[in-house]
Amino acid sequence: MAFQRAMDEDGGEFHSHRWAALLGLALGVGVLLKGLLALVVPVGGVLVYLAITRQLFSRDTWRRLRPLTIFLISC
Repeated sequence: MAFQRAMDEDGGEFHSHRWAALLGLALGVGVLLKGLLALVVPVGGVLVYLAITRQLFSRDTWRRLRPLTIFLISC
């Protein structure tokens, strides 16, 4: 849900950085509880989704997702 809210294209979501932070937090808790598999499955799904919708190499996509924030919070 946090991924979809961070990627909201309607412009109705003003705080996409909060959703990206929540995504990082959820991934970090998942790694603590289940191990690396809790990181591989969601990230793989997100990458497949972005590839299918042709948003994988879009600058706007990565600006919304804030991968550095997600990485730092999940570590």
